[in-house]
Parts: sequence; structure tokens; C-alpha cells
Amino acid sequence: MSRNPFEFIMRLFLITMFIGVLFALKSLTISTLFGILALFVVLSLWFTVSG
Repeated sequence: MSRNPFEFIMRLFLITMFIGVLFALKSLTISTLFGILALFVVLSLWFTVSG
């Protein structure tokens, strides 16, 4: 078990969102994809700094 309980949640969230993007690609626009990518970056940095 990792020392940071949020690490598992973060990984699960990223995997879930990635799968969701793959299945919803046809209905997503480029701006939506960039928005999701930006969200990934922000969350990753936040968890890295706070963890």
C-alpha cells in the first residue's frame, strides 16, 4: 500500500478518464480534449506537490 492514500485514487481516476476519452472520442471536440488534458496536468501537479 502506498504511503499516500490519494495516489491510488489519482491512478484510478486517470485510468477511468482515459478509458472514457477513448470511448467518447467521436463526440468530443478538440477543445474538450485539451481541457481534459489540462485537467490531468493540474491534478497531477497538485497531487505531486501535496503528496
